[in-house]
Amino acid sequence: MFESITPYTKVIILGDTQQLPSIGAGSVLKDLVESHVIETVTLDVVKRQTEGSGILQNANQILAGQPIQNIVNHRDGDAYVIEREGAVEARKMMLRLVKKAVGAQGLFNVQVLCPQKKTQVGTEVMNYCIQQVLNPDKAGEEVIPAKKVKIVNCEGAEFERTLNFKKGDKVIHIKNNYKMRWYKYSEVLGFTENFERTGIINGEIGEIVDVVVDPKKKSNNRITVKYDDGYVIYQKDFSEIDHAYAITIHKAQGSQWPTVIAPGCWCNRIMLNRKLIYTLYTRAQTLSFVVGERMAMNYAVENNENAVRYTALQERLKSV
Repeated sequence: MFESITPYTKVIILGDTQQLPSIGAGSVLKDLVESHVIETVTLDVVKRQTEGSGILQNANQILAGQPIQNIVNHRDGDAYVIEREGAVEARKMMLRLVKKAVGAQGLFNVQVLCPQKKTQVGTEVMNYCIQQVLNPDKAGEEVIPAKKVKIVNCEGAEFERTLNFKKGDKVIHIKNNYKMRWYKYSEVLGFTENFERTGIINGEIGEIVDVVVDPKKKSNNRITVKYDDGYVIYQKDFSEIDHAYAITIHKAQGSQWPTVIAPGCWCNRIMLNRKLIYTLYTRAQTLSFVVGERMAMNYAVENNENAVRYTALQERLKSV
């Protein structure tokens, strides 16, 4: 990539070395900064939270390897740690918080973030459960099946349910598609193509405004999603969208919401580490809830093993 840049072009790389590293090998941003070869400016003024925010204080606690705690500052931002034993109990509490927060702030100002897709507090189960709270099934409505999920109830019984796409759902586009068409809508003309824009990127979040099901020909099925910049119509293939009532913490990097609700449960311990919980914590602007087992939350803060990656980029930069 850098080989294609002209000598007279200035390149600015932005990021946070305290957040999650890349999925693949390496630790590019961290190595660039720590090499001291590249000119670096550290921004030390926080814009997402105010100075007295409980969220900011807990984020600093995480960086110091100290446990997170309840820090309530109604003017600058509240941070709540709610202890519940087990994933099912944590999920019940999270659903109550989601319903109350969405009722007060609106669907797109509240985001559930999960360490994993699986488990009883993973995105798949949480998306089904939140959907049933905020956008419950209605007799006769048109739906398109998305996936099967296995739910465990309070008595420990497991049952399977279908998570469907339907009108009113919060969804996320999950793959860069540079050829996707965009549409405008008017009362007179209905949906017309917007020729001024093409393509959609991974991470766009919107709301399903229409679902059409053709019982005779599945290829005619379509889902219309309203994003901030217009409408996208998906037909036949729905593999590029997913429900977004709950998304993974990895998907949330670079985003922010007024209220963030997240599980901190031992069932997700394979994913729990300091960078993950720091990334989670710094997505919230004014209100944060972490619900689960204190043991899991403390483990996440203490586990800093993934901060070490064996790379050679620093040495190569210094040798140039």
